[in-house]
Amino acid sequence: MVDKPSLLIIGNSNVGKSSVTKLLLPNPRKFKGKTGKQPGSTLLIKPIKLPQMPYDILDLPGFGYMKSPSR
Repeated sequence: MVDKPSLLIIGNSNVGKSSVTKLLLPNPRKFKGKTGKQPGSTLLIKPIKLPQMPYDILDLPGFGYMKSPSR
């Protein structure tokens, strides 16, 4: 059996990676990942197997924190 490609959802902390992950799922209501306004909702790599799709997804914890540009 050949492994399917995995989509990695990667980015800074608290920018909506898990929310984007939900958009890529055929049934977003079954997604068990937490989303929230505070950083740290996703603490571990969350592999999501999608038998009916041509890809699987890896939802990753964020790295660093977003900073607004100084003016």
